[in-house]
Amino acid sequence: MNKVLSKQLLSLNGLPTAPYQVAVEDQRFPLDRELVFPLIVKPAAEGSSLGVFVADTPEEFEVRL
Repeated sequence: MNKVLSKQLLSLNGLPTAPYQVAVEDQRFPLDRELVFPLIVKPAAEGSSLGVFVADTPEEFEVRL
């Protein structure tokens, strides 16, 4: 299941979803955005809990991404 596509389809159809940002592997994610830690990071195309991790700090987020 592609989580990004699912969120986009839900939003387009007026269904509420939690706020999200898309980060692309091997591309720098701008941490100057107003992100609130801890962050829950989920791979876009894995299962609902596979590959999930919690980043408590910006440094943990950058290292794992």
